[in-house]
Amino acid sequence: AVAQQNVGFALCVALDALSSQESIPSGTPGRPNLAFVLPACGALVGSFALIQSDGDATTPAGLALGTLTCLALLKQYVDRFDQTPRNEREWPGPRLMPTIGILFSIFALLANVEAIPKILNPLVV
Repeated sequence: AVAQQNVGFALCVALDALSSQESIPSGTPGRPNLAFVLPACGALVGSFALIQSDGDATTPAGLALGTLTCLALLKQYVDRFDQTPRNEREWPGPRLMPTIGILFSIFALLANVEAIPKILNPLVV
């Protein structure tokens, strides 16, 4: 399930970044950096492949890759939230997508982290 969540999260991150590139003018603070986002999405898809391989070494490596990638994306979304100018006349406002990205990053991070002990020791409940 974690592997599938990583792919779903990668899809959400890629769609957010691509749609933001269309809607946020170049040079605007808080605009996603495709040079960072697309490789991060690739890393999440790579973690999916490693987890699905069901190998003794590759599955934990996939979870570790997913964990590190989710941490990096969490930092990216927090930075985007901080950099995005606030507009009180718009609702929900320009900070909505970075806020949702922060939440999704936390959820995906927790899924990866919680799966590591269960994979390393199947007797852990």
